[in-house]
Amino acid sequence: MKKNNILFILFLGTLWGASEAILGGALYQLGVPRASILLAIIAFAVLTLAREYRPQVGMATLLAIVAVVYKALGMLAARNHPIFLCHCWGVLTLGVSYDVMRLVWKDRHDRLFAITASYLGYGLFAVTMTYIFRYSYWYQVGVSKVLDHILIAGTITAAGSAIVVPSAAYFARALKAKQLWPFAVPSKLATGITSLLVVVLWILDLGVSF
Repeated sequence: MKKNNILFILFLGTLWGASEAILGGALYQLGVPRASILLAIIAFAVLTLAREYRPQVGMATLLAIVAVVYKALGMLAARNHPIFLCHCWGVLTLGVSYDVMRLVWKDRHDRLFAITASYLGYGLFAVTMTYIFRYSYWYQVGVSKVLDHILIAGTITAAGSAIVVPSAAYFARALKAKQLWPFAVPSKLATGITSLLVVVLWILDLGVSF
C-alpha cells in the first residue's frame, strides 16, 4: 500500500475516532439522549468523503478499524474510566454496513443508499449485541430494545444520513474538482501538515483521557 494511501486512511479514520472519543465522550458525559445518532451521521459524512477519493470497497471498514483503535486507546489510557466495548463495536458495524451497501448499490451514494446503510448498521449492532454477544444491557431487555434501537434511533439516523451523505458527496466532488483537498494533489507541504494533524489528534486523545 502506498504511503499516501496509508496517510489517507489514518487521517480520516482518526477524524472519525476523534468525533467518537472527544465529541462522543462529551455527549455521553452530559447525558445527551441518543448521542449515537449524531456520531453515526458524522461517521457517514466522513465515509462518503473518503469514498470520493478512494472508491475501493473495504475502505469504510479500514477507516472504522482506525477509529476503533483511536477510541479504544483513549478508554484504556483513561483513569477510572469504564471500557465500553459496545461503542467500539458500534463504530465497526457502521463501517462494515457502509461497505456492504456499496456492494448492493454499486456507485450510488444517494438517499436510498444512506437509508439502507443506516438501518443495516443499527440492525447489525442491535442483533449481535443482544443475541450473539448477549451483552447484559441488551440481552436483559431483549426484543423491545432491539426494535427501539432500529426503528427509533435507526430511523432518525437514516433521515439525517439521507441529507448528509448526498451533501458530503457533492462537497467532496467540489473539493476534488478544485484540487483543494490535500490528497487530490499530494505535496510535501500537504503531507507534512496532514501528518502533523494526525499526530496532534492522537496526542489529544491521550491528553483528554488523562
